[in-house]
Amino acid sequence: MHDDIALLRQQIGVCKEIITGLSRRAGAERLENAEPIAADRWLESVRQHWHAARPQANSRLIIISDGPSPQLVADPRLEQALLNLLNNAANATHHPLEIRLGWCADEICFEIRDHGPGFPPAVLAHGGQSNFPAHERGSGVGLMLTKTAIEQLGGRLSLMNRDDGGAIARIELPRVKP
Repeated sequence: MHDDIALLRQQIGVCKEIITGLSRRAGAERLENAEPIAADRWLESVRQHWHAARPQANSRLIIISDGPSPQLVADPRLEQALLNLLNNAANATHHPLEIRLGWCADEICFEIRDHGPGFPPAVLAHGGQSNFPAHERGSGVGLMLTKTAIEQLGGRLSLMNRDDGGAIARIELPRVKP
């Protein structure tokens, strides 16, 4: 069984490299002429798209910064990463999710907060590495691909458990320069 797991992890690594190369090429072509959009409008659009696919899920969008929303380029990799994190959070709890958007001079921050059991210790222990371990609620492949997509965009994914229960997945991305 251990050999099977090692082989599966190796195959996942190969798939990751292929997907990374393909998405880089496709993403560069699509984004050349992409128009920036306000981050709050884009995030609300992604949230509505997600609710259409998961009508039983509930969430609220919370803007935690003042002033006009910064611009971002609507990259499909970012949308897919957010959708994956939203699905993971909704799978962990039936309580409403909090989707937070904040920004400062240099970056935009998205947070998905849930009220589920939190991330397993093995996931938190490997959160800074390229491969997330399989755990009782999933294979870890979705998080690995999400992390890769965010890193391709120059950002980072942080995972943590809340002191009052639940989990937080945070995406930090550099702001688009005008």
